[in-house]
Amino acid sequence: MADNKKARKPMTAKGKMGITLAVLLVLTICVSVLSIAGMKLDAEGVHVLLPWLPITAGNVPRSLTLGLDAGSGNAADLTLSQSSEEDAAKIAADTVEMLKARFAAMGREVKVTLAEDGKIRIAYPKYVNTNETEDVSTAIQYAAYNVGQIEFLDENGEKLMGNEAFSSFRVQYYTSQGASVTSAASSAYALFLNLTADAKKLLDENIETLSMTMDGQEIFAAGGAKNYYSGSGIVLSLNSDSMARAYGAVITKGPLPVSVSALNPDANGEPAASAGTLHAILIVMWALFICASVLMIIRNRMAGLGGVWALWLFMVFFFFLIATVALPTLNILNWIAVILAVACAAYVCLLQLKGMDEAIASGRDARGAIRAGFHTTVVKAWIIHGGELVLALLLMLIPATRHFGYILACGCVASAAACIGLIRWFVPCVVAAFGAAAGNVSAKAAKK
Repeated sequence: MADNKKARKPMTAKGKMGITLAVLLVLTICVSVLSIAGMKLDAEGVHVLLPWLPITAGNVPRSLTLGLDAGSGNAADLTLSQSSEEDAAKIAADTVEMLKARFAAMGREVKVTLAEDGKIRIAYPKYVNTNETEDVSTAIQYAAYNVGQIEFLDENGEKLMGNEAFSSFRVQYYTSQGASVTSAASSAYALFLNLTADAKKLLDENIETLSMTMDGQEIFAAGGAKNYYSGSGIVLSLNSDSMARAYGAVITKGPLPVSVSALNPDANGEPAASAGTLHAILIVMWALFICASVLMIIRNRMAGLGGVWALWLFMVFFFFLIATVALPTLNILNWIAVILAVACAAYVCLLQLKGMDEAIASGRDARGAIRAGFHTTVVKAWIIHGGELVLALLLMLIPATRHFGYILACGCVASAAACIGLIRWFVPCVVAAFGAAAGNVSAKAAKK
């Protein structure tokens, strides 16, 4: 009986690479569309995935927080309680300095200015709320409005100690009810208020009778200290990171010299900074990307196209990490960090493609040149990323440059994933799909 089955031809390497290329291209297009346009997560559009890749200065995604020197912000005016005219100027100036200290402790960029009419104006970026419980604007207004007078009282209601009992604070996220956190189980952030040596001694000696109030509101009643005292500090539980930091700053930086009689949010907000500055920064960033891309394609043909693909995904991953993990305030200084990270990623792509160019010049074929290019430059590429990461970690230790360091760290991670990892898929696939010829790896070979 004759066998009617036709013999199947094995798929060629070019065919396999073509399929792989098509799958990667579809995934890249999907991710790119999301990064630029976002997506509705339900039919009503109540929940949305915000875009995260900035293309123009006039349409920067809401998932990125622009500094006051790079975009518009929110604002509010504070009216201080009346005092004698001779003391009013000093009290207002002292209040301004106290508010600046509070906002610095919160890690928020807030501009505090004193107007001629004695009112205090606070202006701050349009911070991104990372979840439903976060409201950074409300936390900033809380820190601005409340006096923050702490009192530790004995059983007779006599004050034993005030805000000087606290030295510093820290906030820690937790997922379940901890032994040292006694507030509602629905809360998710523990505020650790570190006590001075004198304050710890006071609590140890009066743990059963001591009570604590803030602005006359009870934090814990007499006998309740043991439920909040961890042995080294007081532990409170709040439902958001921003509010926990506001509480910590208010308590540890001391009370305002006068109460705030009114806080009026400005409906118009803080005027936008010069749009030209942010526009110029984005032009530099995208010009750097385009120039590197053009150079890769001119010098390395189809292999260069694979490098451009990797560099594009670096941009997508980089800003995704900025918008979801680092959450920096993108003022002018931090935009410089963005440009440095892009320049580093572009250089790594160019370095590896240059290695392929040199391998072609030494007489290797296309596949051999690609392997040799990656092999001879891998150590240099990792050294560059290592140096970038070390610099980022050092800058994270300094409060003034912490966000700068966060951005460099995001750039390092995104570049390692795209410009060292994915490029090893893209270049071979693109070259094989268009024919594994030396001219598709190096423009020099095409001229021969």
